[in-house]
This record gives sequence, C-alpha cells and structure tokens, in this order.
Amino acid sequence: MKPGAPRSAMAGVGLIEVLITLVIIAGGVMAMSRLQGLLLTSAASSRQLSDASLIAQRVLEDLRSKNWTDTSLAQTGSPFALAAVSGATATYSVQYTVTDTGAAGQMQYKTVQVTVSWTDAQEQDRAYTASTRLQRIGADFSARLLS
Repeated sequence: MKPGAPRSAMAGVGLIEVLITLVIIAGGVMAMSRLQGLLLTSAASSRQLSDASLIAQRVLEDLRSKNWTDTSLAQTGSPFALAAVSGATATYSVQYTVTDTGAAGQMQYKTVQVTVSWTDAQEQDRAYTASTRLQRIGADFSARLLS
C-alpha cells in the first residue's frame, strides 16, 4: 500500500488474490484426478490385451503340439469355439479357424488363426488375433530324421 493512500481503497484485494489462487489450485486438483482415472483405464486396457495375447499363444502352442490328423486340426473352414476363459479384469471368448493350404503331393500346410475377444470397461468389444502355419512332415522326411 502507498504511504498516504486511504486504507479503504485497498480493502478486499488480499481476499480476491486468495480466491483466485484457490480456483487455480482446484482446477489443478481436478485435472490430476482426471489424469489418474485415465491412467487406471489405460492400465486395465493394457492388462486385458496382454491377457488376450497370452491366451492366444497358449491355444496356438496347444494346437501346434497336436498330431497332424488330430480332430482339433481336422475341422477346417468354420471357426471352432473353445470354453470362455476368465481373466483378472475380463472374460474372454476364444475361437480358432484351421485352413488347409497346399495341394496333395506338395508340401502341406495348415494355417491356424486364433481370435480372443472380450468387452472392456467402456463396454466396447475388443479382439486380439494371432496366427501360425503348421507344416506336415512327410513319412520320408520323418524316416530320414530317425535314421
């Protein structure tokens, strides 16, 4: 305050400064709480994608270990649904499709595609797809390996 200035001219200025400071601090706290919510949602989404990837890889490994003529690899064309899998933050539905490639007498392959789907916390449908190719090893190749 200036020396000699009337005290009533400066009255209330400190109160206005305090109110402005409180508004700025409240805005910062609200922004931080929104950021915290977004971080939690993002972490849950990442966890669900990681779980789906792990489930798909396990199914692929299981199918990869089967014999070429196993019934789970013989069903080609239409998707084959597996039992639902419960994860930490979601329930996942799993299905796979086997497609024969390569003509008889040539090197034969089966392409296996696994799709894991779930509904996230925002009620949006999500899916993760992984695929691999299996090769049939002929009797002549197997005989060479064993000899």
